[in-house]
Amino acid sequence: MSIIFWITLGGSVSPIRSEDSTMKWTTQIADFLEPISSIVDSRCRNDTLDCLEAAKNLSNTWAIGMIDATANYPAGILSGNIRSMGNFDQCLKIRHPDNEYVGKYCLARLNYSAYGENEDTILEYIDLVTAGRRLLELGDDWDKGTLILPTYSRSELALCLPSTCSAKDVAIMTGDAIRRATFETGVQVAVSLEDDLCYTALRTEPFTGVDYFVTFICVTLLTFTIVGSAWSIITNVQKRNGVLPKILRAFSIVDNWHQLANLGPPPNDAITCLDGIRTLSTVWVVMTHQTMLIGQLAYINKLETMQTHNDYWYYVIWNSYFNVDTFLFVSGLLRAYNLTKELEQGRANYLKSGLQRYLRLTPAYLFVIIFYVSYFDRLDTGPTWNVYVGRNVEACRRYWWHNLLYINNYVPGNDKCLLQSWYLSADMQLFLVAPLLVYPLWKWRLIGKMLFTIAVTVSIVLPFLTTWINEFPGTYMFTVRNSVLNSYAHDLYMATHDRMSPYLVGVLLGHLFHLKNSPSLAKWKVAAGWIASLAVMYACVYGAKDMTSFQHTYNILESALYGGLHRFAWAVAVAWVVYACHVGYGGPVNAFLSCSAFRILGRLSYCVFLTHLAVLLYNAAVLQVPRQLHIYISIRDFMGDFVFIFALSLLLYIFVELPLYRVTKEMFKK
Repeated sequence: MSIIFWITLGGSVSPIRSEDSTMKWTTQIADFLEPISSIVDSRCRNDTLDCLEAAKNLSNTWAIGMIDATANYPAGILSGNIRSMGNFDQCLKIRHPDNEYVGKYCLARLNYSAYGENEDTILEYIDLVTAGRRLLELGDDWDKGTLILPTYSRSELALCLPSTCSAKDVAIMTGDAIRRATFETGVQVAVSLEDDLCYTALRTEPFTGVDYFVTFICVTLLTFTIVGSAWSIITNVQKRNGVLPKILRAFSIVDNWHQLANLGPPPNDAITCLDGIRTLSTVWVVMTHQTMLIGQLAYINKLETMQTHNDYWYYVIWNSYFNVDTFLFVSGLLRAYNLTKELEQGRANYLKSGLQRYLRLTPAYLFVIIFYVSYFDRLDTGPTWNVYVGRNVEACRRYWWHNLLYINNYVPGNDKCLLQSWYLSADMQLFLVAPLLVYPLWKWRLIGKMLFTIAVTVSIVLPFLTTWINEFPGTYMFTVRNSVLNSYAHDLYMATHDRMSPYLVGVLLGHLFHLKNSPSLAKWKVAAGWIASLAVMYACVYGAKDMTSFQHTYNILESALYGGLHRFAWAVAVAWVVYACHVGYGGPVNAFLSCSAFRILGRLSYCVFLTHLAVLLYNAAVLQVPRQLHIYISIRDFMGDFVFIFALSLLLYIFVELPLYRVTKEMFKK
């Protein structure tokens, strides 16, 4: 096993060269990894010695295979290639001839420090290969759970050892071997290894009562779909009355497909540009989460990701967290627009609308949650499967009820089931309190305007104060400690009271649309509106460019002002786009955003939102070699991921979301 300490930075250990004989190679490795007496488990110690001794005999391919599956010396360390992942599949296929043990793959973490006369020089190199984030990623609290935080200083070394060894045994062996290799170099390495980063092919989980229940639900939905589709084709169910025919028709694939692909004329009062805005924002959300995972995954040239933070064209991808604010704006707009219409018609019902909203969002949401709880963890495995999939599955098994109560964005801790679902909780909470503003705006104009002004002011002041008091960054950035980003995510990013300003802007625009007294604007005013809107969007995105660079000195006032204003400003800019398109000043922008193709994609946007992170986590969990950061490869991967996400979302929409929505809609008619 060519395991060496490959960050000695000029130390005494060097890789074994190709000109060395294979026998000499295996002998040196056996000496290098000789198990030590501090390993308590005698069987692990004996089995490891047995494997290393067998490797000296070239006829023992199983032992050679175990050594070969262990991580080798990587190229490009100075480019950030510090995660050597070995050969996962090869290790898990290894069997001892007498079936005494199998191969066990472990991914150990290495943490570096230095001592001695070369300490400063060594630390400079360590900071170089970890993008200067070595001290920013210290601590274990943020490193647990399901949050996605940057991990540039994570160095990993894969080992393939007998399955009789525990994670503790592997850490002891690895740590001692590295200390023997580096004791004269001034490099100090701490080895840590958790049980969930060790895998064997014998990993099986029996079906539980929950699994059988989830299977029953899936079989029931499939049965209804098959029967409903067949009946709708054979008989004219549409003309039949009664509960059962309508339920069966709701599950008909034929009918649901026609409803999805329906491109007929929209209603006269429809805000058609929202289809394009919703679709583009959904794609943007997927891209944002894909970009966030770049900070977590292993890349052979990972340091280039840091360089792109200062690149003008790349920066729009890194500072791309405005998509959620766009969704909150659209949600507030539709809530106010529809509620005001219901108030005018005398059919507004708070409890009914709240229940309808809950039943509209929850069925597909719940289906994805039970998929996490039951089947997700059984799909595959990989070097970091338990990190990216296992921890998310465990979070859903323990805290699913937080999601169904729509309170998970305020629950402390990093174990978030469906991490992206914090938005659904924030949206539901704002949906329920929106009538406190919409009703006064409709009933008492002056009082309503006063209340609305106070609410908007509070929505700007709260994130300003949260940023100021906690000394948070103005936005999500890689230049601060992960512990700070962790607190930022909980106390500001996911907190409804700090994210409500775009929703309030949407409420105001929805109220204005209902008044239907849009003034006629001169061409220069329309042009000024578009210029101002684009300028504000540009300022929101690029206004943080200097603030997020490593060379920038933290300024609390600057961060607080940006943190309090940028989401509100973005929503105002988007509000102009929607207003101009809806009242006739959109021109080619409105023609593009109102394109009929966006209507189909817009209908799938909720399912894309629910499913996309599972696909991205799956990709990360099965990754067995470091990737390469390249613009073409990134675009290709994104397009491939989105096609797959689109296909899964289509299935979820046809089989779950739309049928159950039609059932609940029919129920409320009664």
